[in-house]
Amino acid sequence: MSVKLKLLGAAKEVGRAGILLDIEGEQVLLDYGVSLKGNEPEFPLPVQPRTLRVCTLSHAHLDHSGALPLLYVSAKPPLLATPLSLSLSELLIRDFMKLSKYYIPYESEELEKMKEHAIPLVHNEVYEEGELTFKMVDAGHIPGSSMIVLETPSLSIVYTGDYALHDTCLLRRGDSGAIAKADVLIMETTYAEFDHPPRDVVEKEFIASLEEVLSAGGSVLVPAFAVGRAQEIL
Repeated sequence: MSVKLKLLGAAKEVGRAGILLDIEGEQVLLDYGVSLKGNEPEFPLPVQPRTLRVCTLSHAHLDHSGALPLLYVSAKPPLLATPLSLSLSELLIRDFMKLSKYYIPYESEELEKMKEHAIPLVHNEVYEEGELTFKMVDAGHIPGSSMIVLETPSLSIVYTGDYALHDTCLLRRGDSGAIAKADVLIMETTYAEFDHPPRDVVEKEFIASLEEVLSAGGSVLVPAFAVGRAQEIL
């Protein structure tokens, strides 16, 4: 079986994730996000929305979801995601549209079309599209996040998206045991070159820093992502 992979973004960079699979002529899009690092938002390389058989969303963060409404300017591809990822991505995209000082190439109408053509899947539920089978597996990254398992007649393709291999104060670790095999593994590697200290050590140091500032009558400002890390801190 012929499978071609094209990186539309997030290659040697963080942000604007987008991976286009061509499986014997069937086009599958894995995530479609934006990058917010520079002065203006950066979008992934373009695709032809009308050629897409299926789109998938691993989780709600804008670097994986923020460009999805673009697909619904001229087409209506089905979008697979967990119910929570769909709800959270709508909130984040609306916030992105409201706060951005720059031109965003879609409007609320496209976001509504995206919602209309979304197919919510709970974790480990199977969805079939022709000879392709999709399953969302808990990734443990943020609420609703998923690793995407795509089965073809001869290959098993796994896209991890952002994932966690340890428990947090908010979520259990990703359910990698639910993945039977992977002939092709597409893995998130943002922190691949970093050796992080044990999580419990970092948490104790963080709490000690808070107590030091608060005991001296100071105030603490903790910058954190609005979805995922903010809830864990609270």
